[in-house]
Amino acid sequence: MYNGFIPDLAIASEGKTLEDVIAYAQELLRKFFNLALKYETDVPEPSTLEETYEKWRGYKVMYVTATVK
Repeated sequence: MYNGFIPDLAIASEGKTLEDVIAYAQELLRKFFNLALKYETDVPEPSTLEETYEKWRGYKVMYVTATVK
């Protein structure tokens, strides 16, 4: 089992494979941003890669992108 976490938005994802985790994280990001737009919710600025590496030292870190329609 693999786990993923998007700390800036407190979103967690898990799956049987790393690909599953990424796909679920992308879907959760789409849903989060669509709801944020719908309800005019403020969204925090994303951390930089350097900030993320420093805060999560010892963990594997990657960026995940998602298209919001």
